[in-house]
Amino acid sequence: MTSGMKRRTQRNTHLALATLVVGICTACGDDDDLMGMDSGDPSGATTSNGDDGDPSAGAGTAPSTAGDGDTSDGDALSDDFDDPGSLSAWTLREDVDGGPGNWDVLEIRDGRLRLRPTASGWYGNYVGPMLFKQIRGDFVVETSVRAAGLADPETPPSQLFNAGGLIVRDPGSRDGAQNWITHNVGRQQPEVGTEGKTTQGSESHLELRDGVHHGVLRICRVGSTFVLARRLGNEMSLHETHRFERGDLPETVQVGMMANGWNSADADPDTSVDPDVEVTFDYVRFWEPEDESDCLAQ
Repeated sequence: MTSGMKRRTQRNTHLALATLVVGICTACGDDDDLMGMDSGDPSGATTSNGDDGDPSAGAGTAPSTAGDGDTSDGDALSDDFDDPGSLSAWTLREDVDGGPGNWDVLEIRDGRLRLRPTASGWYGNYVGPMLFKQIRGDFVVETSVRAAGLADPETPPSQLFNAGGLIVRDPGSRDGAQNWITHNVGRQQPEVGTEGKTTQGSESHLELRDGVHHGVLRICRVGSTFVLARRLGNEMSLHETHRFERGDLPETVQVGMMANGWNSADADPDTSVDPDVEVTFDYVRFWEPEDESDCLAQ
């Protein structure tokens, strides 16, 4: 899909938005055709900075807010993934938390961002792959995402809780005090579909909805209310799937993309099994809602 075709599908998002921190990726490749996270591999693939498969990393200092700036153009935050260089506008979780990144592949190629996790994920005190921009105030974030098995993009992953999608996280999250919301699609337990999960003080509560392994996901924040919505496969319209009240989350939060490679129905990931998932994102789009009715605007 060309950039022009993508943009014709977008709603005009020239609305006032809040603050972001543009993270500079310190490990980006420098290839003319794509930017992966390791210039030593022509595919852009790499293991993540000594990633040892331990997804429990996450203790560390909160990211600095130095460099915050205002923008009145939602398109400046959005990304169509047409330019491999735009990867440098996203901050990697491990760059602010420390520890492993929990991914094997992270690159922009052919108009999509590709993310392949190692055995890890977002549950309780565990963390996984995440790229984000820092946003203040009310917002809508939307993506078109597919979480597919490695052998065939037309089939869902074979392992449990192998999925990907959107995440909103407290920048002060740390070991024992993880605070976030995620909305993802892929193989769940054991059905295929979406998961809405809210985690407060490293205690996670999740809700599953049947569906397919690809589609449009959205998270909308209005005050302390977070509305999660989806339009999967051949569904004709966006509809609400989850609603979480999170008055504990600060005004400024990390918002972006995540992946799970959990491989288990237990409270801990199965690190002896390789995940069977590659998550591809067609775009990530931001705008500011006027009120809660905008959360489901088509």
